[in-house]
Amino acid sequence: MQQRSSDPVRRAAVITHGKPLTIGPALERLEKVAEEAGVELLLPDDEVEKHGVGEAEQDLTGADIAVVL
Repeated sequence: MQQRSSDPVRRAAVITHGKPLTIGPALERLEKVAEEAGVELLLPDDEVEKHGVGEAEQDLTGADIAVVL
């Protein structure tokens, strides 16, 4: 049996392990879903540079969850 957290996810750290072409549309889809759900995506400097999206966030410790693509 799974238990659901009573705390909603509001901030998600995003890490990718591939090149932009390898990731394909996954990051764009994640951004859309996050926006619809009211979730702020946190990306470290290297991810912002690699994918040219978002604003760099140095401190990912405030994230409720990590999304790895």
